[in-house]
Formats: sequence, structure tokens, C-alpha cells
Amino acid sequence: MTDPDIPEGEIISTDPPAGITVAPGQIIEVVVSAGRELIEVPSLALLSLAEAEAQLAARGLVLGTVTAENSSSITKDTVIRSDPESGTEMREGDAVNLVISTGLVRVPDVRNLAIGEASSQLTALGLQVSVEGDGGCTGRLVTAQSLPPGDQPQGSPVTLRYCSGN
Repeated sequence: MTDPDIPEGEIISTDPPAGITVAPGQIIEVVVSAGRELIEVPSLALLSLAEAEAQLAARGLVLGTVTAENSSSITKDTVIRSDPESGTEMREGDAVNLVISTGLVRVPDVRNLAIGEASSQLTALGLQVSVEGDGGCTGRLVTAQSLPPGDQPQGSPVTLRYCSGN
């Protein structure tokens, strides 16, 4: 029997009740608490932080810590994942931690890489890549990038300048 006020494993009641004298060998029925009700963590991925918190509250769970992480595809303040993950059973009142998107991507320094490799890396991050050839040098290596390395907004435009001469 679940009981929000009596911890799991503790006795809720006995039959006959406490204080009654019983004969040796008489059977006493004991009801043991299963603790707070078990609740399944809902799927929260791709919800806004407010929507995720409302989903948790509706199920008797509470919002735990919220941390932010870069993502190339999930928009700012949208849930990337929960801890514990959806489908996990928890007790009513337990906290679920969330990881939300910062709306940023970590842009690498692609200078001195081949133009194809540099372009592929940045496109995979969801950046809008354009290229400019420099006929004054050879080797097809990137000589400059318009977006500096580090955290930058998702979908940002970036121009790669590369050696295009023969």
C-alpha cells in the first residue's frame, strides 16, 4: 500500500491493532508501506522549459537542476534530455533534472584544413557556410574564417576563405 506520509518498509497498521493482547501463535496481519506512489518520468525532450515543468508538476514530480548545453539542432531553452530519462519510475515528489539548449554551437578553428573538410565540419553544426577562393595561393587550405572559434548562435553564417590557385 502506498502512503505519502509513511516511508517505504514501515508498518502502517496491524490486525489486531497495537495494544491488544493476543494468544501465542495467533496470526497478526501487518500492512507495510510501499512509500510514495511510483510515477513514470514523461518524455520531456523538445519541450520548452515551462512545458516540461508543467508536465512534471501534473504528474507529482518536481523540477530539479537545469543545466544548459550547446546543440546544433535544438533551439534555445528547449529540453535536450532529462535525468532520469523518460520511462524511469520515481516516487511522487522526486526531482527530475533537465538539460536545455543554449541555442549556441561550438565553432572549431578550421583554418589550415582542406576546404572540403572545413566546410563539412561547419555544415554539420548547422552553420550557413559560404566559400571565397583566393587565387593568390595554392593548396586548397582554409586561410580565414569569418566566424571566430568558440560558442556562436545556431545557424550563423560563416564565410571560409581558401587558397584556390593552381
